[in-house]
Amino acid sequence: MSAFQGYFGVLRNEMFEFNIDVTVICPGPVHSDFNAAQLTASGKPLGRDTALKRMSTERCAYLSCVAIANRMFESWISENPALLLFYLQQFFPTHCRWSVC
Repeated sequence: MSAFQGYFGVLRNEMFEFNIDVTVICPGPVHSDFNAAQLTASGKPLGRDTALKRMSTERCAYLSCVAIANRMFESWISENPALLLFYLQQFFPTHCRWSVC
């Protein structure tokens, strides 16, 4: 568990009595215009997409709303293979430190 997850877990417990839900949204690579504006160190356009398969911003927003509406504690929103890498990092952190993850 990361400090991020711990913080929002405590916040969720503290807000329970006020009927306030806390949903942690963990998005993976999302397509945006920001990616097209990437520059190299010399200031030239990068000219390639450096991330894994990206999800559209509309799809990410929709899935975030679904997670919030269903009062989920945590939602990992990503396409494969990024989602698989996130799961491996979460459940096998020691192994991922020594590998490509």
